[in-house]
Amino acid sequence: MKKLISILLVFLILSTVIVTNNVLANSDSNPSKKELKELDEIKEERTKNKKVFFDPDTKMYTEEIYTYSVHYKDQNGNWEDIDNTILASSSGNDQYTNDVLKNNYKLHLNKRSDKALKVSYRDMFVKYLALNTNKIEANINDNEFIFKNAWKSADLQYIAQNDGIKMNIILKNKTAPKKFEFEVASDNLTLVQSKEGILFKDKRNGDNVFQIPKMWVSDSSDPENLRYDRVKEEIISKNGKTIISISVDDSNLVYPLIIDPTTNLYSYGIISDGSPGAIISENLFSPIKAKNISGISIYADYVDPRSGPGEVNFELYANNNFLPERFICYASCSLPTQYPSLGAVKISNTNQTDISASQIVGALGAEFIVKGLTIYGYPYGLTSYSITVTYTTAESPPEKPLIPKNVKVEEVNSTQIKVSWDIAQSNKNYRIRDESTNSVLATTSLNYVVITRTTQNKYSLTAYDPVTYAESDKVVFVYDPSNTITYYYVNNRLDRAVNLKKNETIKYEYDLNGNLKRKYKSTP
Repeated sequence: MKKLISILLVFLILSTVIVTNNVLANSDSNPSKKELKELDEIKEERTKNKKVFFDPDTKMYTEEIYTYSVHYKDQNGNWEDIDNTILASSSGNDQYTNDVLKNNYKLHLNKRSDKALKVSYRDMFVKYLALNTNKIEANINDNEFIFKNAWKSADLQYIAQNDGIKMNIILKNKTAPKKFEFEVASDNLTLVQSKEGILFKDKRNGDNVFQIPKMWVSDSSDPENLRYDRVKEEIISKNGKTIISISVDDSNLVYPLIIDPTTNLYSYGIISDGSPGAIISENLFSPIKAKNISGISIYADYVDPRSGPGEVNFELYANNNFLPERFICYASCSLPTQYPSLGAVKISNTNQTDISASQIVGALGAEFIVKGLTIYGYPYGLTSYSITVTYTTAESPPEKPLIPKNVKVEEVNSTQIKVSWDIAQSNKNYRIRDESTNSVLATTSLNYVVITRTTQNKYSLTAYDPVTYAESDKVVFVYDPSNTITYYYVNNRLDRAVNLKKNETIKYEYDLNGNLKRKYKSTP
């Protein structure tokens, strides 16, 4: 089951108006607000899974944080809205008739059921070809591709989603096949069967790229009961080709049935095997004292592909610790309080949808600093959540630290590089991230660090305040080991290119509108 969690964080940041605790205690826990489409989005604050809006009338910031992607990077490195609409192909490639291109992965499809689809990510791809179909032409609706009666009494449905391709095999009655096969071809990927399902690993470094979660079947008598024990998936070789075989045991199941073989990007595919407990933790926009939170509202739905919304159990915790990156436990997890890195304290009853200011203070104490939230769901893992946190503060948001200056990269050996910089402010720490995955590679209080090179060789450096947790704008750099040229980007613009072999630096200057004025050579 894939869990799509959206955390909606609403911040009232008032720099001149002080709101008393009495007012907070009596305020509505879910105050009315303008529709987000009426507000100004601060696009500079976008990340892969975050949006920030500002209401100039109320001075209210609204932050939406999701545990799935809502943005993708375009060719200029800008975060743009994901659009999963399936469009007619303009590539001229007769293998595919339709595409989804405005996403972190690319999807190419063919209207014929006996033709392959292709899912690509960076320089890697996987192709699926459904075998022994009736050569049906697809019906296309928005982000959905469906082949009615692709097999006898069985439909095949593809749905383009933000972080993967959801597939449903819908068995209408007992005359439908009980075994389905898909031919698989890939580039730069190795298929591995594991307890998590089927993994597609990068041949070059072993990183997980795609995942087909362990498959389940649901029937009409109890759609929420996902029967993992009734589906068997195998990777087999047949006539020199790789085949994924899917078999279902329909004993005592009530038709129609749905089988769910779905392909996700591994970095954002959050998968549960149905075991009790699944955890996702996110940081708040900025730390806030418990006494300043006026209320929290939670909306949670489990959405079955056939019967629609149903109930799912959940609990909410407040985190006292700041996380360098999101914390995820897929399944069979302990209670959040058992993870010291979170500093989690339970603040809700099971399935409580509205948490008052007094309950929050009662659970945490007035001076408890909430730095993040953890949602804990069971027994079906986490599904679709929206969490709204409303708070007021007389304090201005913490100032961003100054950006690190004069960043330099040197090769240590074939697998490591040394990154160094000038310290612009005292008492700050620094983070190096893999810019492609946003994962933290190193944290230090020094002005240098040695890291293991990544496949993409694209990194970012930020300064952050260990007290307020405010983080600077980032310096992005791309290291080219073939000729030792390193490209540095500031504010999403190329700042300089350094060639250590030639002892040469190309500098780039821009006007106030961001247009390139000139580039010139200087020594590093």
